[in-house]
Amino acid sequence: TNNITTGTLADPRITLELVKQLHPNYNNSLQHDASEFFVDILETFEHVKPASTFMGSYKYTAICNNKSCGHQTYQLQDNPVMIINILQTYKKRETLKSCINQAMSSKAIPTWICSQCGQKSDKNASIMSFQILPETLVIVLSKTDNSGNILPTEVDIQHVLTPKDLKLPTSEIDAAYELCAIVKRIGTHVTSGHYTTCLRNTNNTWIHCNDDSITP
Repeated sequence: TNNITTGTLADPRITLELVKQLHPNYNNSLQHDASEFFVDILETFEHVKPASTFMGSYKYTAICNNKSCGHQTYQLQDNPVMIINILQTYKKRETLKSCINQAMSSKAIPTWICSQCGQKSDKNASIMSFQILPETLVIVLSKTDNSGNILPTEVDIQHVLTPKDLKLPTSEIDAAYELCAIVKRIGTHVTSGHYTTCLRNTNNTWIHCNDDSITP
Protein backbone atom coordinates (compact mmCIF):
# COMPACT_ATOMS: atom_id res chain seq x y z
CA THR A 1 0.00 0.00 0.00
CA ASN A 2 1.07 3.61 -0.49
CA ASN A 3 1.83 5.69 2.55
CA ILE A 4 -0.94 8.30 2.66
CA THR A 5 1.29 11.14 3.78
CA THR A 6 4.58 10.56 1.97
CA GLY A 7 3.66 8.48 -1.08
CA THR A 8 6.32 5.88 -0.19
CA LEU A 9 5.64 2.17 0.15
CA ALA A 10 4.26 1.09 3.53
CA ASP A 11 3.92 -2.32 5.12
CA PRO A 12 0.18 -3.27 4.94
CA ARG A 13 0.54 -4.94 8.33
CA ILE A 14 0.92 -1.46 9.84
CA THR A 15 -2.44 -0.46 8.38
CA LEU A 16 -4.02 -3.65 9.73
CA GLU A 17 -2.70 -2.96 13.23
CA LEU A 18 -4.13 0.57 13.14
CA VAL A 19 -7.53 -0.78 12.08
CA LYS A 20 -7.42 -3.39 14.86
CA GLN A 21 -6.95 -0.65 17.46
CA LEU A 22 -10.34 0.84 16.54
CA HIS A 23 -11.99 -2.44 15.55
CA PRO A 24 -10.90 -5.29 17.88
CA ASN A 25 -13.16 -7.74 16.00
CA TYR A 26 -10.26 -8.22 13.56
CA ASN A 27 -8.03 -9.64 16.30
CA ASN A 28 -8.69 -13.22 15.22
CA SER A 29 -8.18 -15.60 12.31
CA LEU A 30 -11.84 -15.65 11.24
CA GLN A 31 -13.08 -14.85 7.73
CA HIS A 32 -14.04 -11.16 7.37
CA ASP A 33 -15.94 -9.37 4.64
CA ALA A 34 -13.72 -7.28 2.36
CA SER A 35 -16.26 -4.46 1.93
CA GLU A 36 -16.77 -4.13 5.70
CA PHE A 37 -12.99 -4.08 6.18
CA PHE A 38 -12.70 -1.39 3.51
CA VAL A 39 -15.27 0.79 5.31
CA ASP A 40 -13.41 0.29 8.61
CA ILE A 41 -10.13 1.35 6.96
CA LEU A 42 -11.80 4.55 5.75
CA GLU A 43 -13.12 5.18 9.26
CA THR A 44 -9.63 4.69 10.67
CA PHE A 45 -8.21 7.31 8.28
CA GLU A 46 -11.32 9.50 8.03
CA HIS A 47 -9.27 12.66 8.67
CA VAL A 48 -7.16 12.03 5.55
CA LYS A 49 -8.20 13.32 2.10
CA PRO A 50 -8.09 9.96 0.23
CA ALA A 51 -10.78 8.56 2.56
CA SER A 52 -13.25 11.32 1.66
CA THR A 53 -12.93 10.67 -2.09
CA PHE A 54 -14.97 7.47 -1.68
CA MET A 55 -17.97 9.05 0.06
CA GLY A 56 -21.14 9.36 -1.99
CA SER A 57 -24.72 10.24 -1.11
CA TYR A 58 -27.64 8.02 -2.08
CA LYS A 59 -31.29 9.04 -2.25
CA TYR A 60 -33.99 6.51 -1.39
CA THR A 61 -37.52 7.38 -2.51
CA ALA A 62 -40.56 5.53 -1.13
CA ILE A 63 -43.74 5.99 -3.18
CA CYS A 64 -47.25 5.22 -1.89
CA ASN A 65 -49.22 2.96 -4.23
CA ASN A 66 -52.57 4.51 -3.20
CA LYS A 67 -53.72 6.36 -6.35
CA SER A 68 -55.54 8.99 -4.30
CA CYS A 69 -52.35 9.63 -2.31
CA GLY A 70 -49.10 8.97 -4.20
CA HIS A 71 -47.11 10.49 -1.33
CA GLN A 72 -43.31 10.27 -1.65
CA THR A 73 -40.85 10.07 1.23
CA TYR A 74 -37.14 10.76 0.74
CA GLN A 75 -34.16 9.56 2.73
CA LEU A 76 -30.52 10.51 2.13
CA GLN A 77 -27.71 8.20 3.15
CA ASP A 78 -23.96 8.80 2.91
CA ASN A 79 -22.00 5.68 2.10
CA PRO A 80 -18.49 4.91 0.75
CA VAL A 81 -19.74 1.84 -1.12
CA MET A 82 -22.64 1.03 -3.45
CA ILE A 83 -23.85 -2.45 -2.48
CA ILE A 84 -25.70 -4.41 -5.17
CA ASN A 85 -27.39 -7.65 -4.15
CA ILE A 86 -27.41 -9.91 -7.19
CA LEU A 87 -30.74 -11.68 -7.39
CA GLN A 88 -30.82 -15.48 -7.40
CA THR A 89 -32.01 -15.73 -10.99
CA TYR A 90 -29.80 -18.75 -11.69
CA LYS A 91 -28.33 -16.96 -14.70
CA LYS A 92 -24.78 -18.04 -15.47
CA ARG A 93 -23.72 -14.57 -16.60
CA GLU A 94 -24.78 -11.00 -15.86
CA THR A 95 -23.33 -7.63 -16.85
CA LEU A 96 -22.42 -4.85 -14.46
CA LYS A 97 -24.86 -2.59 -16.32
CA SER A 98 -27.75 -5.00 -15.72
CA CYS A 99 -26.80 -5.33 -12.02
CA ILE A 100 -26.81 -1.54 -11.58
CA ASN A 101 -30.10 -1.28 -13.45
CA GLN A 102 -31.62 -3.89 -11.16
CA ALA A 103 -30.32 -2.13 -8.02
CA MET A 104 -31.72 1.24 -9.08
CA SER A 105 -35.09 0.01 -10.35
CA SER A 106 -38.39 0.12 -8.46
CA LYS A 107 -38.79 -2.48 -5.70
CA ALA A 108 -41.73 -3.49 -3.52
CA ILE A 109 -41.56 -2.51 0.17
CA PRO A 110 -44.30 -4.50 1.93
CA THR A 111 -43.43 -3.31 5.45
CA TRP A 112 -43.69 0.41 4.66
CA ILE A 113 -46.75 2.35 5.84
CA CYS A 114 -47.46 5.67 4.14
CA SER A 115 -47.18 8.54 6.62
CA GLN A 116 -49.71 10.54 4.59
CA CYS A 117 -52.64 8.14 4.18
CA GLY A 118 -51.63 5.28 6.53
CA GLN A 119 -51.97 2.63 3.83
CA LYS A 120 -49.82 -0.50 3.95
CA SER A 121 -49.44 -2.28 0.62
CA ASP A 122 -47.01 -4.77 -0.86
CA LYS A 123 -47.02 -2.69 -4.03
CA ASN A 124 -45.48 0.41 -2.46
CA ALA A 125 -42.24 1.14 -4.31
CA SER A 126 -38.72 2.11 -3.32
CA ILE A 127 -36.19 3.59 -5.75
CA MET A 128 -32.48 4.26 -5.15
CA SER A 129 -30.63 7.04 -6.97
CA PHE A 130 -27.46 9.09 -6.62
CA GLN A 131 -27.69 12.38 -4.76
CA ILE A 132 -23.95 13.12 -4.74
CA LEU A 133 -21.50 11.09 -6.80
CA PRO A 134 -18.24 10.10 -5.09
CA GLU A 135 -14.90 10.95 -6.65
CA THR A 136 -14.09 7.24 -6.61
CA LEU A 137 -17.03 4.86 -6.96
CA VAL A 138 -16.81 1.52 -5.12
CA ILE A 139 -19.37 -1.12 -6.13
CA VAL A 140 -19.83 -4.28 -4.06
CA LEU A 141 -21.52 -7.19 -5.86
CA SER A 142 -23.11 -9.37 -3.18
CA LYS A 143 -23.61 -12.88 -4.57
CA THR A 144 -24.94 -14.84 -1.58
CA ASP A 145 -28.23 -16.65 -1.04
CA ASN A 146 -30.18 -16.77 2.24
CA SER A 147 -28.07 -19.71 3.44
CA GLY A 148 -24.76 -17.90 2.94
CA ASN A 149 -23.80 -19.85 -0.17
CA ILE A 150 -22.01 -17.99 -2.97
CA LEU A 151 -24.08 -17.79 -6.16
CA PRO A 152 -22.22 -19.07 -9.26
CA THR A 153 -23.32 -16.12 -11.41
CA GLU A 154 -20.42 -14.53 -13.31
CA VAL A 155 -20.50 -10.77 -13.89
CA ASP A 156 -18.97 -9.13 -16.95
CA ILE A 157 -17.46 -5.80 -15.89
CA GLN A 158 -16.86 -3.11 -18.47
CA HIS A 159 -13.92 -0.74 -18.04
CA VAL A 160 -15.96 2.49 -18.20
CA LEU A 161 -19.22 3.51 -16.51
CA THR A 162 -21.00 6.42 -18.18
CA PRO A 163 -23.66 8.73 -16.67
CA LYS A 164 -26.26 6.75 -18.63
CA ASP A 165 -25.13 3.51 -16.97
CA LEU A 166 -25.71 5.14 -13.57
CA LYS A 167 -29.13 6.50 -14.64
CA LEU A 168 -27.91 10.11 -14.56
CA PRO A 169 -28.98 12.86 -16.95
CA THR A 170 -25.93 13.50 -19.15
CA SER A 171 -26.41 17.24 -18.61
CA GLU A 172 -25.60 16.83 -14.91
CA ILE A 173 -22.19 15.20 -15.30
CA ASP A 174 -19.86 14.76 -18.25
CA ALA A 175 -17.22 12.58 -16.60
CA ALA A 176 -17.23 8.79 -16.55
CA TYR A 177 -15.76 6.26 -14.13
CA GLU A 178 -12.83 4.19 -15.38
CA LEU A 179 -12.10 0.81 -13.82
CA CYS A 180 -8.91 0.81 -11.72
CA ALA A 181 -9.21 -2.24 -9.45
CA ILE A 182 -11.18 -5.44 -8.84
CA VAL A 183 -11.25 -7.39 -5.58
CA LYS A 184 -12.17 -11.03 -6.21
CA ARG A 185 -13.32 -13.55 -3.64
CA ILE A 186 -12.57 -17.26 -4.02
CA GLY A 187 -14.83 -19.61 -2.06
CA THR A 188 -18.27 -21.22 -1.96
CA HIS A 189 -19.56 -19.92 1.41
CA VAL A 190 -19.38 -16.65 3.35
CA THR A 191 -17.62 -18.30 6.31
CA SER A 192 -14.50 -19.22 4.36
CA GLY A 193 -12.64 -17.99 1.31
CA HIS A 194 -9.71 -16.01 -0.04
CA TYR A 195 -9.42 -12.52 -1.55
CA THR A 196 -7.17 -11.47 -4.43
CA THR A 197 -6.95 -8.13 -6.23
CA CYS A 198 -6.34 -6.95 -9.79
CA LEU A 199 -4.89 -3.43 -10.06
CA ARG A 200 -4.39 -1.19 -13.05
CA ASN A 201 -0.96 0.48 -13.18
CA THR A 202 -0.36 4.04 -14.31
CA ASN A 203 0.88 2.62 -17.65
CA ASN A 204 -2.51 0.87 -18.12
CA THR A 205 -1.11 -2.61 -17.50
CA TRP A 206 -2.76 -4.87 -14.93
CA ILE A 207 -1.19 -6.78 -12.05
CA HIS A 208 -2.63 -9.57 -9.92
CA CYS A 209 -2.04 -9.39 -6.14
CA ASN A 210 -2.39 -12.68 -4.26
CA ASP A 211 -1.00 -12.23 -0.75
CA ASP A 212 2.73 -11.61 -1.30
CA SER A 213 2.63 -12.83 -4.92
CA ILE A 214 2.49 -10.01 -7.51
CA THR A 215 2.14 -11.15 -11.13
CA PRO A 216 1.09 -9.53 -14.46
